[in-house]
Amino acid sequence: MDLIRFLFDINGRVPRRTFAFASLAFAAGMLLAWRLALMFNDGTLGVGLAIGLPALAMILAYGAFAVRRMHDLGASGLWLWLALFGLRILTLDALRPHGWLAPVVAVAVGLPALAALAALLVLPSDLGENAYGLDPLSGRALRLRRV
Repeated sequence: MDLIRFLFDINGRVPRRTFAFASLAFAAGMLLAWRLALMFNDGTLGVGLAIGLPALAMILAYGAFAVRRMHDLGASGLWLWLALFGLRILTLDALRPHGWLAPVVAVAVGLPALAALAALLVLPSDLGENAYGLDPLSGRALRLRRV
């Protein structure tokens, strides 16, 4: 139960280092899922589920980590929806042939969203307690976690 709570709980805070390791694990897991999908895609439902369900679990876990990292910065996790919308525009709309304006808009909206997500890796945490809980690096939070 503690592993599931650690991976999927959106309450509380997570420090930069933990989020950085989660980002690396997410990137490696998604690359592995993509590679497996290319190797074993035979058009059957079983292979799609066997690869898609773990990939979905990784996406949900990474989303929970990102929300907790936003909490660590003192911001609501709802701000991630804006970044995800920008990334959607960057990845999908820039690839469609809509003329010259679509790629310009995609880059103008998508790159700030990508920068906002990258900022989660470098911005310092709120020191002490904030509206979302105790500082995960403080001694008090570590003592409470052990109890």
